[in-house]
Amino acid sequence: MAPNPAAFSEVGDTIVTTPWQREHWLALYEPQGVEAGIVGLLRAWAGYADNYRETYDRPLGDHLALGPPWEATGLQLLRLLDGNLGRLDYAELESFILERLAAEGFTAP
Repeated sequence: MAPNPAAFSEVGDTIVTTPWQREHWLALYEPQGVEAGIVGLLRAWAGYADNYRETYDRPLGDHLALGPPWEATGLQLLRLLDGNLGRLDYAELESFILERLAAEGFTAP
């Protein structure tokens, strides 16, 4: 499976220096088992906001009807991180979700 730069564009310049980082990035690019569902959900969620921004040249948080459910989905994704993540790193995924929420104009919890 090839990386999805639209959804995880910030990983392009990441320097992997530790074994856990290597496992985390491998799980993003070649997810196995439970990782596939988590990575798929995150890519779809982030991609939705990316597509909105590309289409309308503004953050999804500006949209009164679509913004709140997108935000709620992100907050629920944070809760899913409490489950089995396989090789994925909790802190990395939490940071990704919180940064995406902020980038779209939402205040993180």
